This record gives sequence, structure tokens and C-alpha cells, in this order.
Amino acid sequence: MMATNEGVKSDYLLSIKKDVRSILKDVGLRKYIKKSEILLQQSKTNTVLRDILKSKHDSWFILKPAKPAPIIFSYIIRNAKNFFFNSGNYIARDNFYNIFPKKVSSLLLFAVLNSSLVKLNLELVGRRYGNGMLKIQTYELKDMQIPDISKMPNGVKDNLVELGQDLCQCKVSDDGKTSIIKKIDSIIDKFCKLGIKQSTIIEIENKLRNERLARIRSK
Repeated sequence: MMATNEGVKSDYLLSIKKDVRSILKDVGLRKYIKKSEILLQQSKTNTVLRDILKSKHDSWFILKPAKPAPIIFSYIIRNAKNFFFNSGNYIARDNFYNIFPKKVSSLLLFAVLNSSLVKLNLELVGRRYGNGMLKIQTYELKDMQIPDISKMPNGVKDNLVELGQDLCQCKVSDDGKTSIIKKIDSIIDKFCKLGIKQSTIIEIENKLRNERLARIRSK
């Protein structure tokens, strides 16, 4: 599904609310934390956690559960490029980016991000990796050009919100999804005055994707 209200495979995350002092009273935990610190200091790869250890030596091991985002997006892509509406309010795995809309309807942004124009931009800004994979860095996603939603008339926004709601009901491979995205594309085309046919945008995006995937078959 394009939304997380059903069909989601979930795991469990244990979150224990305790302060640092109560945690360190446990001898076994203190030994485990100390051993982990030594291994982390010797590590040449886990630089992010090592930096946290340096800046927060007394509490580096305490992690707060991430806040569920309204929209999630897998930054490693092979074929399909889908932004998912997190209607189930799940905490996503770390291979997803969490997108928090600011001063804009989540459903509206969800609709725009699933447009053919954005799919083309993802192919253009992403980095090609082995096995035909496409990886989108955080800064690349932030800098990606999308229609200026703040300048859209209210009627246009309302239409996109409705289409976002319709898109939530679709399966990823649903024919109805294609029809909805065509309507989203048409609205964006009229608003942005792109001067390029929707079919041309899709054709270019497909060509770039197929060239990327062809690298697998040529090996």
C-alpha cells in the first residue's frame, strides 16, 4: 500500500524510560557499556556514534525513539520511486528518510512528491551504486526542486489533498495509482507551466532508470 494503515510488517522496539543514574546502578550494564566504549573507540567505521561518545561520554548509550514522520521514503532505490504516507504512525527503519512537512498539508506534499516530475528529479540528483541501485543523500533530497506549494491557489491545494487521499488507498502496483498520478501531474503542469508534456517527463525518467538498470544486465 502507498499508506501504512495496512499490510505493514512490523517489529517491536523496546523503550525503557530510566535516567542515567538508575541504569548505571546495574553492575552488568556498567560492564557492558564500558566494553562497548572500548570497542567503539577502536572502531574505524562507526564515526557518528564515536563522535556522540566524545561529546556525551556519560550518556552516549541512551537513545530516544525517533518521532514517527507523516511521510517516509526509502533512500536506496532500484526500480520504483515511492513516497509513503505514514497513516499508521510507525517508527520507520533507518533505511527510510523521515519527512516532516512545514506549514503545508502532509497529504498535499505526499501527492506532489509522488508526481512524475519528482521521480525524474530523483534520477537526476541521485547517485548510482552497484547492482543498478540509486541512492539519494539527505542533502540531495533537501535541495531537490519541487513546485512551490506556498504559491498554489487554495483550489489547487484542495485538489491535491483529495488526490493524496485517493493515493493512500492504492497498492504500490495498482493500476489506479497510475491514473491518480496522471491527475497530479496534470495539476502540477498547469500550475508550474512546465511547457513539457507529461508523457515526455515519464519517457525521460524511464530512459534514465533503464540505463541505470542496464548496468546489471551488461555485467
